[in-house]
Amino acid sequence: MTRSEEKSGVPTRANCAERICASNVPSTLGCEPTFQDLMSIRKIISLNALLISSVGLFGVLTDEPYWRAVGHAPGLYDYLFSLALALNGPSGFVADFAAWLATNNFHLNWQALLLAEHEWRFAIQYALWLLFLWPQWKAYDTLVRWCVGHPHRETSLHLAALSIALIGCVWAYEAWTPGHRVGLVFIDRYFWVVRAVGLGLSGVVILLYSHLLMKGTYARSLE
Repeated sequence: MTRSEEKSGVPTRANCAERICASNVPSTLGCEPTFQDLMSIRKIISLNALLISSVGLFGVLTDEPYWRAVGHAPGLYDYLFSLALALNGPSGFVADFAAWLATNNFHLNWQALLLAEHEWRFAIQYALWLLFLWPQWKAYDTLVRWCVGHPHRETSLHLAALSIALIGCVWAYEAWTPGHRVGLVFIDRYFWVVRAVGLGLSGVVILLYSHLLMKGTYARSLE
């Protein structure tokens, strides 16, 4: 405990931030587990990878690649996909866009490669999504740890996150121009509204992660 903590009996915000770097080490003194013990960055990535893999498998079982290609009304897969995208917007968007580019720019006989083009697009999308999960969450973690405990950095982080959320909302509004589909939610490969919302929610996810990280470290410092 530092001198400032000894005087007041309560650890300061800066002291808590300094302990974040060591907060990934599980508690061995019988204390109640904190956010860092239960939800380390590795566990967060693993849980999200499990969620995305499950959604992808469910999509394969329900023939989602075909229905996305021809268009359909929203179903259970779309709600599960939206949940995964809300938690992992940047990696999901990049994977989706990269899969679209890969299957549209390479003029191959896709059926000769055992799967149709829309099935390859679906498979590539989920493979890339899982691949991009690690850099996405490591970037979140590095950014948050660099900002917490520094008022100016935290303010900039909040402003940037809120700006991302606002841009995502504006983009989603602009993407919602269904024309002849007014009043009808029609899911197909051109339905990018949920992708825009997912990117916007990434700002909220960053703020939530920073809040939980700081709260867990503060709680540990009181032990």
